[in-house]
Amino acid sequence: MAPFKALLVEGTSGVGKSTLIDALIRRHVSNSPPRKIRTLIHLAQSHTYGPLAIPEDRGTLTAEDNLQHLDRIVGALEWLHASVQEHGRPWCFVIIDTLHLTQCVRPGVLKWADVASHDCRLAALGCKLLLLQASPQTIWARGIEPRLDQQFLLVYAKKFGTTLQEIHSYFVSEQQMLADFFRHSVMPKLTIQNDGPIDSSVEAVYRYWMLDEDEPALLEHSVNSMATACEVMSDEEFIRRFEADQVPEDSFHHGDHVRLAFAYHREYPPLQALEKFAAALKRFAAARGKSDRYHETITYAYFFLIHERMARFADRLSSNDWGEFARRNPDLLAWKDGILSRYYRKTTLQSDLARSIFVLPDKLR
Repeated sequence: MAPFKALLVEGTSGVGKSTLIDALIRRHVSNSPPRKIRTLIHLAQSHTYGPLAIPEDRGTLTAEDNLQHLDRIVGALEWLHASVQEHGRPWCFVIIDTLHLTQCVRPGVLKWADVASHDCRLAALGCKLLLLQASPQTIWARGIEPRLDQQFLLVYAKKFGTTLQEIHSYFVSEQQMLADFFRHSVMPKLTIQNDGPIDSSVEAVYRYWMLDEDEPALLEHSVNSMATACEVMSDEEFIRRFEADQVPEDSFHHGDHVRLAFAYHREYPPLQALEKFAAALKRFAAARGKSDRYHETITYAYFFLIHERMARFADRLSSNDWGEFARRNPDLLAWKDGILSRYYRKTTLQSDLARSIFVLPDKLR
């Protein structure tokens, strides 16, 4: 059994994150024999979000500051993970109250492309992602009504609206934004519609937290809270939606390019897959009046790197296991200072020639 068990809980205000996390911690402690609790860490929002709040309110928070904060947290988790690997049973338990998904919305100085590499690092640790969602009525009942005389609504939430209705509308829209970021994550993930009593979700989520990655998928049937496992879109459907131009520009990032190349590899022979992949990207750019954004060298280089990795790990991948491929190859999903910097000079990739035709690598490793 994996010695490191980490769960990241994301969701907008009013969906029941704090209540669920409190119940999960109490469930874990009560389930542990005396003097056998081992390491249990709860990273509350005072750690994950609190240090960003003051510079956010002052208007001085930068993307670099936010990324440094995020890197410290992920680095600490990597240290915890490495420190328990000699154990043959669960030894370190971590539960995190919001992190990179929320930070793309609040404070909002980051975009998904900025945090995609951190998402891959978390996935490499086996950290699981849980997205709690609720109906607008539940968000009002839990996130607005009980806080009418609290600082959260009286001070902090004023940045989201001047009236309670405006603040509530913001939280409802934030939930959709988080769902969009959730779709991009390569972490093992689960969505729960949490409108009912929290007790109906605790046991299912606790089991999900404790599962090893190679155990059967959790929650194939509905539970009282309507928890359902997040389904991975098939390669054929992913390609169909992209070629039908059903993917918004602002939700198609570097990780999605890699996912698309992976899908074409699964559906077609290599050379045909490359031709279709490049043509689809060109159409996507042209349809938005940005034909100059297509870069032939980057497109081809990533395509061949993906092909090489798929061949190398072919015996360890199921027929359409994009999640497993992503977890094994986080370097392919990092855009900033990505893998091509090992093979190409920066000036080469910035050249018009590299943009228009495929240029061979020119940098010694």
